[in-house]
Amino acid sequence: MINITAFLAELQTWEGVLYHHQGRNRHGVDCVGLGLAALQAQGVVVDAPTNYSRAAQGQALLTHLEASGLLKPLPLDTRAPGDILVFRIRENPQHVGIALAADRMIHADAGNGVRSVTLSPLWIARIVARYGWSE
Repeated sequence: MINITAFLAELQTWEGVLYHHQGRNRHGVDCVGLGLAALQAQGVVVDAPTNYSRAAQGQALLTHLEASGLLKPLPLDTRAPGDILVFRIRENPQHVGIALAADRMIHADAGNGVRSVTLSPLWIARIVARYGWSE
């Protein structure tokens, strides 16, 4: 089981880490690797795919985590700390953020690296899936 408080605290220690596609360490991380690194800090090692494209990176991780029983789909109408949010930026569900609160998330993006941001109406409109941790 995931300790949400520890998971969120770990995520926040990654603020400022540079973006690197398929990265999973403090030298560079992408939106998929950020969540995996925070899980690994809790001793949860996920054998997730590493050969995903930028256009499908969000879906690659979530398909794997849902199949492993770690995540369960949730309704889109709200958000809670620790929720995994999937965003459609262009055509595919391709970006992942993790809710810090109902109105904030942390994510890794190519332009800014890891940072926490407000979930603006534009971000909220792009959410196509929401997952919570299985118990």
